[in-house]
Amino acid sequence: SEVPNMQVSTVRTLLLEAPLTSGLPAHVAAASGLARVGDWLHVVPDDSLQLATFPLTGEQPGSAHRLFADAPLPEDEKERKRLKPDLESLTVVHFEGNHVLLAVGSGSTANRCRGILQPLASDGSVQGAAQVFDLAKLYASLPFAQLNIEGIACLGDRLFLGQRGNSAEGINALVELDLAKALQALVADKAWGGDLVLAHRRLDLGAIRGVRLTLTDLSSLGDRLLFSAAAEDTDNPYDDGQVIGSVLGWTDLSGGETHLASLEGAWKVEGVEALDDGRILMVTDGDDPMQPAVLLEARNVRF
Repeated sequence: SEVPNMQVSTVRTLLLEAPLTSGLPAHVAAASGLARVGDWLHVVPDDSLQLATFPLTGEQPGSAHRLFADAPLPEDEKERKRLKPDLESLTVVHFEGNHVLLAVGSGSTANRCRGILQPLASDGSVQGAAQVFDLAKLYASLPFAQLNIEGIACLGDRLFLGQRGNSAEGINALVELDLAKALQALVADKAWGGDLVLAHRRLDLGAIRGVRLTLTDLSSLGDRLLFSAAAEDTDNPYDDGQVIGSVLGWTDLSGGETHLASLEGAWKVEGVEALDDGRILMVTDGDDPMQPAVLLEARNVRF
């Protein structure tokens, strides 16, 4: 069936009080995960060691919070790409009576197999140091030729990971994890392993002008999973390619039905968050460290 078009508007550019990496501009360039908690928007860039936090309303510059104790990333783009932890996804979960942020690395190289649990204050702002946990055993158990986890979302008693199939033999897939077990591992300060996996299922999304659509993020949407996907002309999960455009979609996990809507413009949407008032917020990655990412909004969404 024909895919409907969806209008989006630019809410703000993601400017910061100070640079994430010394020598670079004071903005988020590679916004890759998005979560709203209270009056705050949290964004994980995939080329940084830090989390960026913005007020939900207004245009006040965002602030940064260090997630990893690693040595500062280099200014050189190629070296930074090689060393970065590559956090590509972000979600909110209820943990020990409070809301916390969970972020996971893509797993596309050996040094991209760490996750983050970041505590939050009661108003949703960042509070305290992040807990780093290992994902290598979990990722080694997944049956994908080239791993590239770019989405995470909590839905009921399940935690879903989104596998982006942007490689020559890649597939898009949803990986279903046992949320309670995952949180128990974090309480015990243990690595996540293959015992958390309940199921995985393929997600076929089609193409835009001959370029396959591949998953870039997940979010909960009632009892369904909302997702973003981009048509990026590349044959591996490490190198960027020309972006043709992006879509939003949702999938009904009980029946497997999937619906898509094309976004106007050649945006590379890498983070998505559904709000209670019917709006969907998105953040972009322009694959250029000198250009700021933007926060986009879609209203009255109907697929």
